[in-house]
Amino acid sequence: MKSVAAVFFLLALCLEPLWAAAVASSHPLDLPPIRESKAYRSFIRRRPSEISRLVYLIDRYKGAPLRVIYDGAPYENEVAVKVARWFLPRYYNNEKAEEWIVRYCSTSFLLDNPIYVEYPDGRRVLARKILLEELQALAEAAGGEAR
Repeated sequence: MKSVAAVFFLLALCLEPLWAAAVASSHPLDLPPIRESKAYRSFIRRRPSEISRLVYLIDRYKGAPLRVIYDGAPYENEVAVKVARWFLPRYYNNEKAEEWIVRYCSTSFLLDNPIYVEYPDGRRVLARKILLEELQALAEAAGGEAR
């Protein structure tokens, strides 16, 4: 059976790390362009790695007006960010960032329901979709340095 901690992490990672003006068609938030964001400035100072890309996602959406919908229950972004920061170092096993997102940010552990991000306007988008699009946008902004 999957860990309860993992459930809370999903909430955090999938909510807070939701991310980017570069993919505004999926999630219209008032975020700065990637290269001007605090998350990106922190990212380029770290050693390139897959876990650094995941940390970028958490940083990118910190403070964004989002909620994670996990098994039908809404969780505020602030909670999700804290859980994600706790969960990531404990459950990351040197896999590619995309694989980790698919594994932990797609469906809930207990009921296997899709995990959604809810925007202020009430629109819901799959958390996995947002995170994967943001990683692609990060790679484009970093010119291939996002690995």
